[in-house]
Order: sequence, then C-alpha cells, then structure tokens
Amino acid sequence: MRAIFALLIVAIFVFLGVSANGNKCGENEAFQRCGTGCERTCNNGDDWDKPCKLPCVDKCFCQDGYLRDSSGSCVRAWRCNPSL
Repeated sequence: MRAIFALLIVAIFVFLGVSANGNKCGENEAFQRCGTGCERTCNNGDDWDKPCKLPCVDKCFCQDGYLRDSSGSCVRAWRCNPSL
C-alpha cells in the first residue's frame, strides 16, 4: 500500500513538473488552455473572424495585437505587410 501511495505522489510531481515546463512561451506569447485550433498568422490575419472547425489546443499563442509570422515568431500585425 505504501508503494502505491509513493508512486502516486511521484506521478503527481512529474505531471506538475511537465505541465509547468510546457507553459513557457516565447516573446509576445501567452499560454492558453483549449485555445483556438485556427491561430491567427500573417497569412490568415484577415480571416480571423471565420468559424474554426478544428479542436481546441493547449499551447502558446501570440498576444493581442500580434500575429505569427512565417518563422514562427509573434510580430506586430503591421509588420506582416509593411507596405500597407
């Protein structure tokens, strides 16, 4: 019984450690649980208001005012097309 309890405690700490490390985001990003499966990017920024049929995902998303560029970085929306 003690062995099962000890394994349960270890499993909880491992899970918490993995969860905490998985939430580290890059510059201009924030972690969201069950965020949209249709992230706004420089390529689809104008279509963001269309319904998303993909399931939600737990990941880092660009903060408000930022879009993901082709290199995967979150940049200000105006930087996606500086000629506008």
